[in-house]
Amino acid sequence: MFSAILADISGNWENILKLVLASICGGLIGFERSLRHKDAGIRTHIILCMGTALFVIVSRYGFTGSFGNANSDVTRIAANIVTGIGFLGAGVIFLRGGSIKGLTTAAGIWTTAAIGMAVGSGMYTIGIISTLFIVGIQFLFHKVSPGTENMQLNELVFTYPEGSSILDDIKARLKQHHIHIQGVKISRNSDDTVTATISIWVGKNESLSDFLDIAAKLPELKDYSISN
Repeated sequence: MFSAILADISGNWENILKLVLASICGGLIGFERSLRHKDAGIRTHIILCMGTALFVIVSRYGFTGSFGNANSDVTRIAANIVTGIGFLGAGVIFLRGGSIKGLTTAAGIWTTAAIGMAVGSGMYTIGIISTLFIVGIQFLFHKVSPGTENMQLNELVFTYPEGSSILDDIKARLKQHHIHIQGVKISRNSDDTVTATISIWVGKNESLSDFLDIAAKLPELKDYSISN
């Protein structure tokens, strides 16, 4: 039995290398996403890319011996990957504050699956080039907004009771001070409070002291901080 396993491994080196390459490609994309503190990070993208490559490998080689000369469509499993990834991508898209969030992450998940399929099919160059394209696009165009050349990105962190409408008040006050909001990330705490992290663009010589003085007086605010 052990010799049979060794023989099987020696006959599948190419497929094993496909899984390794798919994991590397997924890891590169996931690393960039993790730097942005996205929920779908390194582990998600590695598993996703390797999994789709494995599906393609199984669909091409897994059933050859089982069906003999039967006329089986080896593209069926690969075709259904697209449908399955659509459901996974939909899970990271959500509506917050009147705007849709997570579209870039969902598109990245969808494309990562395509890269895994390419690698699993033996299209190594296409998979590698596509990975470099995605990572390059994410780094090049992330958080680039018109008029932000002389500005820096800061993060305001507010903690308040769950169910409070204080976040809408804070966002309205930021707009009154002509402060551009890049994005908002919300996390729920175990003590029935909510922590909101608001990414904002601020002029390099601009002070937030006036806004923070006003925000500190909000009755439901538990804690706040600023980082850059």
